[in-house]
Amino acid sequence: MSTLSNMGSASQSTSEEEKRKRQVSFGTTIALYEDGSTSEEETKEGDGPNLETMVFGQVVSGYILGHYACSDGFRGIYEDSLIADKSDEWIAGVETMIAGIEETGSQSMYYGDYKVKRVHLPRLRDLLKILRLANLEVRYAKLLAYAQTQEIPCMTTPLPSHKVEEPRQRLQLVLVGDAMQ
Repeated sequence: MSTLSNMGSASQSTSEEEKRKRQVSFGTTIALYEDGSTSEEETKEGDGPNLETMVFGQVVSGYILGHYACSDGFRGIYEDSLIADKSDEWIAGVETMIAGIEETGSQSMYYGDYKVKRVHLPRLRDLLKILRLANLEVRYAKLLAYAQTQEIPCMTTPLPSHKVEEPRQRLQLVLVGDAMQ
């Protein structure tokens, strides 16, 4: 089983200029435009470790670390309502992570100081399948529950008799051993 690596040693080799570029400031920033005008903008309000990035980190690291291995295990950990609300975002996040790893060799997460590397790409691709399947299962279950509580009218009409063609020969199923022919 692959393990995630801690980011601690990677940050020591970063140059001062790169460190300045990555610094996060909160509050307002004065933006200066080429024409000389300025504007005051909120800075990094939704960035950094927050509840959503923490849950996303748990989803990704949980699969890589073996906390679940299939959509049933995933759905046993996360509620269907959360999967329905966030799975599209998680799928997009994992796709972005895969693209970033393919480009740079690794991606850092806001969860647990983890860094996900090229060695994790097969697991991330499998995670995408699990997320998509869990999303589909949740939506299907929701649709079935809705159909059972509502009277859903039939939206189709029968074909006119002149468009229905009877089969020329009657079909017959013959059982041979355990197989049907």
